[in-house]
Amino acid sequence: MDEQDPTGGMVRRHTSAYTARWGSDPYTDCWPWAEAMMRWWQAEGMPGGYMAVEPGEGEADLVPAALAETLRLSMARQPHRLLAELDMDMTARELGYWVKRDSMYPRPGTPGWPAPDGPHQAVWRQVFAGGDEERCRRLQLESLFLLESLAQYTAQDPPRRAAAARYRLRNHTIIYTHVADTAPVLGIRGPVYVSDPLAYQGVGIEDLRATDPASPVS
Repeated sequence: MDEQDPTGGMVRRHTSAYTARWGSDPYTDCWPWAEAMMRWWQAEGMPGGYMAVEPGEGEADLVPAALAETLRLSMARQPHRLLAELDMDMTARELGYWVKRDSMYPRPGTPGWPAPDGPHQAVWRQVFAGGDEERCRRLQLESLFLLESLAQYTAQDPPRRAAAARYRLRNHTIIYTHVADTAPVLGIRGPVYVSDPLAYQGVGIEDLRATDPASPVS
């Protein structure tokens, strides 16, 4: 195994499969969610009871880059899950495993952690391959607190989510908050692709669409 890629090509394999299926780079498709999350965070005034790490001067505009990357890396780790079906709590922590000091994961820009393609490649390189590791870790902490706050905020509406929670527990033995559950909070108007629409009944997703995670989307 390449010592620069102890993950065995996890990110590269996922990117190749994702692009073949959806016709776009996964990082590009994570950006609308990341930008909506940042707008919500700023509009709500950093909710959720968490103490946010203050971004350095000019760094607030870079937080979506960290959010999109933790989504992308989470999809690579869980290739059987659609973007909208990622576990919010797991996703919130994913980027931290990669950027922490003495991480076992590849360094950004190496074969094991390649830069994305698409229109956001330059900002990705600025954040992750720009040589400022402390800034990178600050942005990772911002994304962690934001996603934890969003998950907590989304879960505070049990009556609306009750039917979906019962269905998930009965049919999938899980009740965690998915990325898709945040769509009404974030104002995402879709389309939001999921494998089982009944798992989102009553959640209020405007443009919910069913798809097989293993099949191309027409």
